[in-house]
Amino acid sequence: MYSWLSLYWLSELFSTAPYNIDPSIIEDPTKLFSKAMEAMEEKEAEKAMQEGEDYLHSVMETAMDEFRKFEDEMERMLMAENSLQKKAKRMGNSMEKAANFASKKSAMEGPSFRSNAHP
Repeated sequence: MYSWLSLYWLSELFSTAPYNIDPSIIEDPTKLFSKAMEAMEEKEAEKAMQEGEDYLHSVMETAMDEFRKFEDEMERMLMAENSLQKKAKRMGNSMEKAANFASKKSAMEGPSFRSNAHP
């Protein structure tokens, strides 16, 4: 690439010199230089695009990791809440059975129990 730059610089130098130089001699190196510059710019653009894609991929991976962590944490919280609900339901069922048992026992003892309680 630097050889093309030096060739271009020399061609520009000679084109401004007071010599009679045929412009067609300079035309070919100038075209080659232009093509080389376009290719270099294209490579730089491709490199910039690749860097952008890599950065976007990295950001997306980080976001997905965070989402997975959030999802796992929500699942753990849901399981803990579900477990707590099951325990509360069992306790409620036990209390209901105890209340039914106490109610039946009190009904079996009959009115004598109540009459003794209130003179």
